[in-house]
Amino acid sequence: MPSLLELYLMSCDLDTLPPSLPFKIITSPLSGLDLSGNPFKRSSIPSWLFNMSNLTYISLSLSSLRGPLPLFRRGNLCKLQNLDLSDNDLTGGVTQMLDTLSFCSNQTSIGNLSKLSFLYLEGNMMNGKIPKSIGQLTQLNTLNLFQNNWDGTMTNIHFHNLTNLFSFSVSSKTNSFAFKATHDWIPPFKQLYYLKIHGCQVGPTFPNWLRNQTGLEYVILENAGISGEIPRWLYSMFSHIRELDLSHSKISGYLPKTLNFSIPLWCTITALDLRNNSLSGTVPANIGEEMSNMEYLDLSNNNLNGSIPQSINRMQLLLYLDLSNNYLTRVVPVFSMSIQHLSIIDLSNNSLSGGIPTSLCSLPSIFILELSNNNLSTNLSTVFQNCTSMGSLSLGNNKFFGSVPKKINKNFPILEELLLRGNTLTGSIPEELCGLPSLHLLDLRENKKRSHIGNPQLCGNPLPTNCSSLSPGNVNQGRKHEDGVNEDDDKTERLCLYGSIALGYITGFWLVCGSLMLKRSWRYAYFKFVFDVCVLISVNLAYAKRRFGLERN
Repeated sequence: MPSLLELYLMSCDLDTLPPSLPFKIITSPLSGLDLSGNPFKRSSIPSWLFNMSNLTYISLSLSSLRGPLPLFRRGNLCKLQNLDLSDNDLTGGVTQMLDTLSFCSNQTSIGNLSKLSFLYLEGNMMNGKIPKSIGQLTQLNTLNLFQNNWDGTMTNIHFHNLTNLFSFSVSSKTNSFAFKATHDWIPPFKQLYYLKIHGCQVGPTFPNWLRNQTGLEYVILENAGISGEIPRWLYSMFSHIRELDLSHSKISGYLPKTLNFSIPLWCTITALDLRNNSLSGTVPANIGEEMSNMEYLDLSNNNLNGSIPQSINRMQLLLYLDLSNNYLTRVVPVFSMSIQHLSIIDLSNNSLSGGIPTSLCSLPSIFILELSNNNLSTNLSTVFQNCTSMGSLSLGNNKFFGSVPKKINKNFPILEELLLRGNTLTGSIPEELCGLPSLHLLDLRENKKRSHIGNPQLCGNPLPTNCSSLSPGNVNQGRKHEDGVNEDDDKTERLCLYGSIALGYITGFWLVCGSLMLKRSWRYAYFKFVFDVCVLISVNLAYAKRRFGLERN
C-alpha cells in the first residue's frame, strides 16, 4: 500500500496488535491511523506504531492497551497534531512521553512540538507529576488528563503564548494531586473556555484567576476542596457560561434571594450543579426567569429552606430537577405544561406538606418522580390519572392514606417501580397490580393494608395462626410432595433471582450512570435520547440515586 494516506479500523473486533508488521507501513506516507474500540487483549503499544514520521493523527482509545508508552525514535511524530490514548490501562508518567516527543529538533524542549493540538490521556493508570514543560505546547486546543493517578502539586498553569480556544481537564483517582494557583496570579492566556477539575485539591478558596477568563463556558470544579462563599463576581462576570459544577465541596453562605441583573448574564446557562455543599437560604425566587435555558438543575444535599419558586415553570427546556435532601417547606409546586421535556423530578427528603398537584401527570415526559420522606398527605386514589409516561414513583415515608388506585394498570401502563412504604394506606392490594407487565419493584411495607386476609399460608401477628404450628412435616412437607418442589430448589431459585436483579442494577449503574457522572455532555445527550429510545436506563438512574443519595450529608 505505497500510497495509503489514512487507515480507519475502529470497532472491528481486532484482537491482535502485532509487535512487528510484515509490510512496509512504517515507510508509507500514512498520516491518519484510527484503531480505537478494538479488544486488543490488553496488548501493549508496539514501538513501530509511533515510529511513522508522517502521522498527524493517532487514535487508540478504548482498546484495552496496557503498560508504558514505548520509546520513540528521535525525529518521529514531529507532525503529530492529534493523539488519543484515552480509556486504556496505560501506566507510567507523562514526563517520559513528552520528553521523548520533544526530540523533533536538536533542542530538548517540549515546546518544539509546535503542531500538537489535541492530547487525550483520559481514563488510564498513568502516575507521577505533570511537568511544567507541558505549558510550552503553544498550539494546544485540548489537554485531557482526566481519571489517572497523578500526584504531587501543579502550581499555576504554565501555558505561554497560547492563543487558541483551550480546554483543560484533570483529575486523580487517588485524590493525591493538588492544583494550586497563587491568589495574585494572572494567567498568560485568556482563551480558556472549558475547565474540568475533579478529585484534586484546588481550594481552600475559589480560584480567583478565573475572573480573567471572560470566555469561559464550562466550569467544573467537582470535589475540589473549595470552601467559603461563592464570590459575587461569579454571578456577574460570566456572560457566556453554559455549565457550572461546584458539587461535592464545602461551599457555604446564602444563595441570593433574587438574581437582580440589569442584563440577563445567566440566560445562556444550561446546567447548574451545586449538590453536596453547605449552602443556606432560599432558592432564588426568579431563578426560572434569569436562567430560562436551564436543562439540568441540581441543588440537592444542602441546607436550603423556604418554598420551591413557581418561576421554575419558566425553564421550558428543563430535563432534570433535583432539590432533594434540603429543608424545603410548603407545597409541591404546580408544574406547568410548558415544561414539556421534564423527565426526572426529585424533591425527596424535605419538609413539604399538602397534597400532590394533579398537573404532575400532565407533564408529557415525566418518567421518575421522587417525593419520599416528606409530610405529604392526600388520598392516592384521586391524585394520579393517566400517568402514561411514569416509570418510577416513590412516595415512601409520607402521610398518604386511602387505598392503592384500582385502575393503576390503566393509569400507569409502563410503571416499573412503585414505592409506598411508611404511609397509612389501608385496604387490600388491588388485583390490577398484576396487570402491570413492567413492574419489578413493589414496596408496601409499614402500612395498614390487609393483604394477609384470606391467605392460608401466612402466619404470625396479627393473624390467629401460629407459625410454630406449621411444622416442616405438616404443611411444608405436604406441599413438597404435592408440588414436587424442594426447599433447597426454592432457595436456589430465589438466590438466582436476587443475583440476577443485583447484577442487572450493578451493570446498569456502571455502564450507564457511571459514564453519565464522568461526562456531562454524555448526560445531556442521554436525557434527550431517553425520550425516543430507552426509558429503562432512567430507572437504573433512579435506583442508584435512592440507594446512594437519600441520606443527608
